[in-house]
Amino acid sequence: MARKKYTKWSEIKAGWTDERRARIDAAVAEETRKIRLLKTLREERGLTQVQLAELLEINQGSLSSLENRPNITLESLLRYIDALGGDLTLTVAWRDGGETKLAM
Repeated sequence: MARKKYTKWSEIKAGWTDERRARIDAAVAEETRKIRLLKTLREERGLTQVQLAELLEINQGSLSSLENRPNITLESLLRYIDALGGDLTLTVAWRDGGETKLAM
């Protein structure tokens, strides 16, 4: 049986336009920022994963998974913020002007 030929990642990227590379880099940076947001909040409060996991009544591995997910549920975010000692407020910015604050 013939061996399957694979294309090197560097060869794939070499064919990209500068515009495509910039779009992909921006998307990766945004996803990375989102993933690090929860960790940043926890660190600003001076808590380790173990300490916060105890407050949430979950194990440290589950907290790590939560912090590294690209998307979490609103319920999980509310519990996370509450365990850190905060309250979550969402602001809806209307395209036609004005805003509405939603206290969670």
